[in-house]
Amino acid sequence: MSVFGRERGNFMQVNSLKLLGLVVIMIFALSAVSVVHAVPKLSVSAKITAVTAGTGMAYDLGKGEIFVVADSGSVTAISDSTNKVVATVSIPNGYGYYNGMAYDFGQGEIFVASGNAISGGTPMITIISDSSNGIITNITSGSWWFPYGVAYDSSKGEIFVTDAGNGQNVFGDVYVVSDSTNTEVESIGVGYFPEAITYDSGKGEIFVANTGSSSVSVISDSSNAVVATINGVFASGLAYDSNKGEIFAANGYNGVSVISDSTNTVVANVTGPSGIQGIAYDSGNGEIFVGNSVISDSNNAVVAQVPTALGLIVYDSSKGEIIGGTNTEIAIFSNSSSTVKVPEFGSAAFISLAAVMVVVSLGAVTFSRKKSRKIDYEST
Repeated sequence: MSVFGRERGNFMQVNSLKLLGLVVIMIFALSAVSVVHAVPKLSVSAKITAVTAGTGMAYDLGKGEIFVVADSGSVTAISDSTNKVVATVSIPNGYGYYNGMAYDFGQGEIFVASGNAISGGTPMITIISDSSNGIITNITSGSWWFPYGVAYDSSKGEIFVTDAGNGQNVFGDVYVVSDSTNTEVESIGVGYFPEAITYDSGKGEIFVANTGSSSVSVISDSSNAVVATINGVFASGLAYDSNKGEIFAANGYNGVSVISDSTNTVVANVTGPSGIQGIAYDSGNGEIFVGNSVISDSNNAVVAQVPTALGLIVYDSSKGEIIGGTNTEIAIFSNSSSTVKVPEFGSAAFISLAAVMVVVSLGAVTFSRKKSRKIDYEST
């Protein structure tokens, strides 16, 4: 073969490599686009119109029931097998302030925060037995102002309750209640106006959203002391992802911040979710339900839409269902097929592959030139 023929062959080889690289890159690019645009809308499998949700909802794994507190002060228990109301309990003296609630599976009890001392209500924690659906006791304290968020610490058998404060620009508190004695055992100072709260079972820590100071306080349940403060996060809702060891913090206006519980830093921000109030982690599918969106914890991207923004959200681990509350009804979503399974190639994978292909192409060009020079030298 002549030198010209060999050079033309090398040229065609290089072009073939480049073409192959472009084809592969386009495939990955289309995959990335499909992830962004494949956002199916979830459908409602059942509705309970006789119940309206206030600011508190909890799932009782022991009984297979959903507990919801309304602004009127009534706590409703709903069976997840029949989607029917099975009991109603009235909480006194809340004066319209009926807030967070949590299920204590160690005791089979529901803890409900209510009352606002500024408006004349009695700040208290009401404990309801899930076996009798009756009130066991009401816990009060002269130092409480506005009990708001509630989280159950299964490791210590304690209930952590945020106190949103007295309306002044002062630091708030988190109260620790023993579920064995039903008494307050500790008071922990955090940031301004602490509201949302969640328990991280992997680290034995409590994450508290301080809406007044746009920060998240991290409390160790072994010392009941603040061990870290994450600034720059304004959160109206928190959910713990046990699969990834992350905290998803829902911004009350738009977006979700993802916090690593190993570094206590923000590792990702998810844009898109709006109308955010409630947030819950679906352990069966590795997804976060927040406001009107579903986020995959594998790529921190929105993978589905909810028909309406949900004020309250809990995950029913027994049925694999999401229960969402609005001001007019309780909606139940079956999440077995909420997402379209598409290749999860994000922008990082696309950029990485493009860089690899560029390097391969340049390497091929360099190799071809060296070989061509060698041929020219030998021919002379």
